[in-house]
Amino acid sequence: MSILANLLKKAETSQVKGDIPPDLLQTVRSSAAGTVNLKRYLLLGILAVASIAVGGLLALYLDKRPAPHSPALQQALPKPSAAVQKPLSTAGVPASTPAAVTANKPVAPSVPAGSESVKTPVKPKPHQLTAGGSAKHTRAAPPSAPPAAQQALKPVVKDRATIDALLFAARTAEARHDFAVALKQYQKALDADPFNYRIMNNVASTMLQLGFNEQALAVANRALSIKPDYPSAMVNAGIALGKMGNDAASRGMFHKALALEPTNRNALFSLAVSLERGGLLDDALVSYRRLAEAGDVRGVLGQGRMQERRGNASEALRLYREVLVPADVGQRTKELARERIRALEQ
Repeated sequence: MSILANLLKKAETSQVKGDIPPDLLQTVRSSAAGTVNLKRYLLLGILAVASIAVGGLLALYLDKRPAPHSPALQQALPKPSAAVQKPLSTAGVPASTPAAVTANKPVAPSVPAGSESVKTPVKPKPHQLTAGGSAKHTRAAPPSAPPAAQQALKPVVKDRATIDALLFAARTAEARHDFAVALKQYQKALDADPFNYRIMNNVASTMLQLGFNEQALAVANRALSIKPDYPSAMVNAGIALGKMGNDAASRGMFHKALALEPTNRNALFSLAVSLERGGLLDDALVSYRRLAEAGDVRGVLGQGRMQERRGNASEALRLYREVLVPADVGQRTKELARERIRALEQ
C-alpha cells in the first residue's frame, strides 16, 4: 500500500497525472484517511478504559483505608461509670402470713433502703518519701471511677419481657398465698429494675404478709424516697407502723394517703381497722361508711360489726344481709356475713 502511495505522490508532482486512473487515486486517499481515524478511536478507547480502572482502584483504596487515630477523639469518649451494688435479697423466709393489705398496682421485688452504696475512688498521692527522706515524685495514677455526682445515673434496665415474666410469677404465687415464692420473684424483678418504686412497694406488701414488719417499713420508705406522693407506699408504711405498735404514726400515714387520694380503698380500710382496734368505734364507722360509698363491700361488713358492737342488732343484720346480695362478692366475705347472721338470729 505504501508503494502505491509513493507512486501517487510522484504522480502528483509530475506532469503525467493523466496516466493514473482517477478512481484509484480517490481510493488510496480514502484508505489513508480511514487509517488515521482508526488510530484516533483506538487511542481514545484506551484512555477511557485506563480512566475507569484508575477510578475504581482509587475508590477501593479509600474504602479500605483505616480511619486516622485521633487522640482528641479518644479523650472525648465518656468514661465508664462505677457499677451500683444490687439491692440485698431476702431468702429462706418463714411461711407465716399475718393479715395485711396488699398493693393493687403491679410491682416487683425490692430490698431495704440504703442498700445501694458506691465506692469512692482513692486519690493517689502525688509523691512519696524515699528512705533518705527526700521527696520522690511519681506519676499519679488516673482515678478508677468518676466522681459520685456522675454515678447517680440510673442503671440500664434489663429487658422488659423478663421483668414482666417475673412480676407475673410473683402475682401468681400471691394468688395462691405462697408469699415466700412471691417475694423471691419480686426481688429478682427489682434486681433487674432497682429504681422501680412500684416493685419496691410490692416487696413491702409481701413482707407484711410474711410478718417482716421492720423490713417492709424500710422498703416502703425507700419507695417514698423515690416518689414521695405515692399513696400505696404510704399505706404499707402505715400498716407496718401499726404492726410495730405505733398507732399514731400509722394513722398519720393513712390520713396522708387519703389527703392525696380520698377514695383510696386500702387507705380507708386500713384506717378503719386501726380505729376499730383502738376502740374508736364512731371514727371507725365513718371510715367504713366512706369505704362502702367507694364501692368496697368491706365497708358494709365493717359497718355491720360496728353496729353489732354498739348493740344495734337489727341494723347489723340488715348490713350483713346486704353483703350477700352482690354476685361479685368473694365467698370468704359472704361466709363471714353468714356467720354473723346466724350468731345474731339465735
